[in-house]
Amino acid sequence: MGFNKRYISEEKIVYAFSRRGMLGVRELIGLVGLAKIDAIITTDDFSGKVVAAYQEGRENDVSVDITDGVLKIINRNKKPQPLNDFEKYCLDNNVDPYLQTR
Repeated sequence: MGFNKRYISEEKIVYAFSRRGMLGVRELIGLVGLAKIDAIITTDDFSGKVVAAYQEGRENDVSVDITDGVLKIINRNKKPQPLNDFEKYCLDNNVDPYLQTR
């Protein structure tokens, strides 16, 4: 017999939600499935808020926050596409094109 603890972070929640939706997060937290978890250790405020909401049965209250986390990760991997040569120059040189005047 052992003491089963699970560390939960924002990245793990976002990954579980992007793969299996609300059921994935419920499995991660140990509310469904075969995993018997004795202790949940959250590593940030976001994961603490999500775990508390799921344990209280308020999944819909945090689903928008989790979806925003998924979109943030998706957009982090995308590079912005320039519309013209001027925007390409600005993106290449880390210059804000909206502050420039010509």
